[in-house]
Amino acid sequence: MPAVFTKDMKSTHTIYLPEMLEYHFPILKSALIAGGYKADILSNRGREIFDAGKRFIHNDMCFPAIAIVGQIINSLERGLCDPLRSAFLLPQTGGACRASNYPELLKKALKAAGYGNVPVISLNAGSANLRSGFRITPAMIKAAVNSVLTGDLLMHLAQQTEPYEKYGGATQALVQKWQKKLCVIFSSAKPFYGHRVKEICTEMLNSFSEIEIIKKPKTRVGIAGELYIKYCRIGNLDTERFLLNHGCEVRTTGFSVYCLYVLKSVIYDDGADEILKRAAVFFCSYLSKKYEDVCRLVDGFPRFSRMPRFSEFLSESGKIISPNCITGDGWLISAEAQVLYKSGYKKLLFLNPFGCLVSHINCKGAAAEIRKKISEASVTSAECDCDGSEALFYSRLLIAAGLGENLGGCHNV
Repeated sequence: MPAVFTKDMKSTHTIYLPEMLEYHFPILKSALIAGGYKADILSNRGREIFDAGKRFIHNDMCFPAIAIVGQIINSLERGLCDPLRSAFLLPQTGGACRASNYPELLKKALKAAGYGNVPVISLNAGSANLRSGFRITPAMIKAAVNSVLTGDLLMHLAQQTEPYEKYGGATQALVQKWQKKLCVIFSSAKPFYGHRVKEICTEMLNSFSEIEIIKKPKTRVGIAGELYIKYCRIGNLDTERFLLNHGCEVRTTGFSVYCLYVLKSVIYDDGADEILKRAAVFFCSYLSKKYEDVCRLVDGFPRFSRMPRFSEFLSESGKIISPNCITGDGWLISAEAQVLYKSGYKKLLFLNPFGCLVSHINCKGAAAEIRKKISEASVTSAECDCDGSEALFYSRLLIAAGLGENLGGCHNV
């Protein structure tokens, strides 16, 4: 019988989340702390993560599964987490995505590695945690929403500031300062009202505006693709940093947009439970309004480009991939690529993981259609795989940035 997270463990165990959202997760752990839990984010990296994952996960599984399980096993083997005082939280999406199996895969891997006493918590909208002592409270939901919104703004500001900063390291120092500050604020049990979030976002905008920059031409690359690979530097082999070091300005769309896409997918799903659908309608309305508020705040700072509204993604949803395509990242992949292009990112990079069939089909299909419809766009696809050649992967990134001439490559591949 797999270990279960009990109510008593709330005071003794730390809940760890594997790294995924570089800008958001250091803030998002506040949602767990607001619920009275101890929480932290794993930060171990390196090829040994993939090696650990491949020891316990079949190599035909998707790359994110291997990387996530590998990071957790590696953290235990290196003594970064106490197996007697640790639990791990993983999302369980439901539907056709293999992420539905991640918690069970991790439980099996932990047992095989000799850590069968370590509890695994499933984050899901169903009843997978009925036997667990882990519960989600309204305070946790509120902190999570605030964390996602401010994480999106942090990413938006950092990606437009760091390529042009006059003094190296200034942007990342400010990012880390805000992550720590926001985590403390959202972890508080005190009531936290909407107007205060707007004040904080305005403070963030002002602080990034004060960073001295040298405006010079940069290659602008928009990144679309599967969730884990697009946002996680482990999954994409630090794509953002690599392109930044090669004179690029990188842009990814906000995590709020992905959350709204998931909620819309529940609403579109004819097989979804009616109670779940009503809940999705409520949260979609709530989050979209909050996200719109942040977008309007950015509009007041001409130094930064605007944050695209969710309605803009919806309007693009049926032009290449049908809005009824809600498996994996579905219609969002093509929609975000088109929104990025209209935002001035003429070079588009599609990232998908090995072993994710739906992402592979959607990324390749969207890339092919965009090449046909938008001849001015430079479209490059790259697959991330723990067994793939890093040199080949980075060469694809150089091609995406228009720096592939010396490699014998072309821009539109």
